[in-house]
Amino acid sequence: STACEKGFDTINANPNDPVALPPELLLPHGIKLAVNSVVGGALGLDVGPLWAQHLARIQYTEIDQFNYTTDVQDTPWRDLYIEANADFQKIIELGKATGNENYQAVGLIMRSYVFSQMTAVYGDITCK
Repeated sequence: STACEKGFDTINANPNDPVALPPELLLPHGIKLAVNSVVGGALGLDVGPLWAQHLARIQYTEIDQFNYTTDVQDTPWRDLYIEANADFQKIIELGKATGNENYQAVGLIMRSYVFSQMTAVYGDITCK
């Protein structure tokens, strides 16, 4: 009986928590994840140079000894499919909603790049 009833939803709205992001904020995050996963992440540093013995680690040396861990397998999938691909798909949708063909094109090109890299790593991928 003493609680407020008017404006309750606006009082509890966090002004620092955005409910929507513009494409120009999603694009750098998606590109960073996509490129870093292939060039510098688990695929770029772990699988390539370490398996070929071009580099060596002094700590966490499982990958140097050809021990294929779940982290090496799961991290690229998470970064590429779950995060980067979701960013690019949202950019395509926002581009369609605003009529911006440039964002649609960039999202489609980067989404194609992500799927090409995932296909190279994991084999055939079926999209639904």
